Amino acid sequence: MAAFKELAYMLMSVDDQILVYTDHKNLEYYNTTQPLNWRQHRWSAFLQPFHFNVIYREGRLNEKADGLSRSKDYRPEGGSNSEPFTFFRPGKYIGEESVILRPHVLQTCQSFPLQTTLPEALMKTAHSYQTYLATVKALLKGDSKVDTNFCIEKDLLLYKNRWYIPTHEGLRRTIIGAEHNSQIAGHFRTSKTIGRVRANFYWPKIDENITEYVRYCDICQRNKVIRHKNSRLLEPLEVPMRQWTAISMDFIVGLPKSDGYTKIWVIVDRFSKMVHFIPLRTGKHIKELALTFVKEIWGLHVLPESISLTGIPDSHPSFGQV
Repeated sequence: MAAFKELAYMLMSVDDQILVYTDHKNLEYYNTTQPLNWRQHRWSAFLQPFHFNVIYREGRLNEKADGLSRSKDYRPEGGSNSEPFTFFRPGKYIGEESVILRPHVLQTCQSFPLQTTLPEALMKTAHSYQTYLATVKALLKGDSKVDTNFCIEKDLLLYKNRWYIPTHEGLRRTIIGAEHNSQIAGHFRTSKTIGRVRANFYWPKIDENITEYVRYCDICQRNKVIRHKNSRLLEPLEVPMRQWTAISMDFIVGLPKSDGYTKIWVIVDRFSKMVHFIPLRTGKHIKELALTFVKEIWGLHVLPESISLTGIPDSHPSFGQV
């Protein structure tokens, strides 16, 4: 009942018969003339406009829906004094499972907003791609070299019973957008969007294309909740009051040899922006760096009060050997 109420606006406009699978064998009770309580009367009146059949399927075969079929028993205490009434109209309840749907048939039944126009657009696009046409011709000739997962249905190429989309970026983005941006899709994350697209379509590197599309979706970027921890507030360095009392340093490494030197030690005065470029040889020890610092910085200026290391973590090899 909850499903019919939620989807009433869709189910009442369906011309085909609606199949309802259930593992509740006791629904046979409503297929005969029985006294109903007032709630059951309302249910019966609500279900009259729908064109549906209830099909019984054993619980062991209906595992996915089993968890959704648990509900409270609304039978009133003391029974009911209402007149006998048939809950289901004749022919609505089918005692044993008589319809078996194959996986590719279920896929074609899924709600997809492009199904009405996609076959025509795909047909027009496919004629301009030789690889697509070559695969179709090979299948028609019965070539054994063609992948057995390919087949042809209504002049369109299918891969594992899904539409095979040629390398047309516009068409592929339209398909992904329909399964991600539409009101039915609701801008799902990457995994759910991949599942929705792959249920009906296939092309090489489909997961990568969908991942990239979702990552750069403007609406998702604006509205999705940020789940990582809040960043700390910036802690700017104090403004120095004199020259060479506060410096910053960094190492430029991996340079081609020049007179045996392969690295440059860059030391900047944060007050005046004066820079020292000190060449270094490979394998220079930290003690030698200290002596070089005393000679080039302390000996020419003053002993700095603070030193900022730009982009060098404490575990950097430069702290032990450069």
